[in-house]
Amino acid sequence: MIQQQQTALFLALLMSVLALLSVAFAYQWQWLWAYKVLAFPGHLVLGFFSEEIDFWPKLALLTLSQFVSVYLSAICLLPLGKKLFTKLQTIIRK
Repeated sequence: MIQQQQTALFLALLMSVLALLSVAFAYQWQWLWAYKVLAFPGHLVLGFFSEEIDFWPKLALLTLSQFVSVYLSAICLLPLGKKLFTKLQTIIRK
């Protein structure tokens, strides 16, 4: 359980940093495809807010929602992936 939480925390931090980097690249060099793909979980939450909010609160909302959504999805999906992996190992070994 502790290792699962550490893995989820690592994935959430990694995806949050990647989202921040993609924001920086999109802001500087118009590299929009990576921004849309890497920051997708954060964009789901930003859809609830209007376009008129300032940049810094929007960036904070994007980063926080990116972290929380990746962390929660990793907590939910890691046990499922582990069960699937063990089932596949038993099928392959037979």
